[in-house]
Amino acid sequence: MPASYTDAAEAARIALLLDTTDPVRHDDVLLERIVLDHPLAGELVADALAALTAYDERRGAELLRTLQAFVEASGSVTDTAREVQVHPNTVVYRLRRIARISGHDPRRPRDLLVLSLALLARRLGASPPTQ
Repeated sequence: MPASYTDAAEAARIALLLDTTDPVRHDDVLLERIVLDHPLAGELVADALAALTAYDERRGAELLRTLQAFVEASGSVTDTAREVQVHPNTVVYRLRRIARISGHDPRRPRDLLVLSLALLARRLGASPPTQ
């Protein structure tokens, strides 16, 4: 099979997983390809997001939604608050709670990267490994 066809098919598959209607080129989704193909993606989701997911489900909270908005807002508390329709102080409170529950503080660059990659892996369908 020609490489160009394989590349296009992989880009289309990722576009479907990300639920985007924007045109996607193979080169545009390099990060997504790395995350999708990495054997530890499921472990990353488990480590970074399992406790948050359980907390949200138990409490009806929106920590994951807030975290996703914070990532998409490039760390802007104001923009995150606008997106999730809460006061900025509520966002700050939720970020502290995310740090406490997950062990990854989204206000620290390395931890934000871990959380961002875990969110991406989850969107791409990576699931925690089964025991």
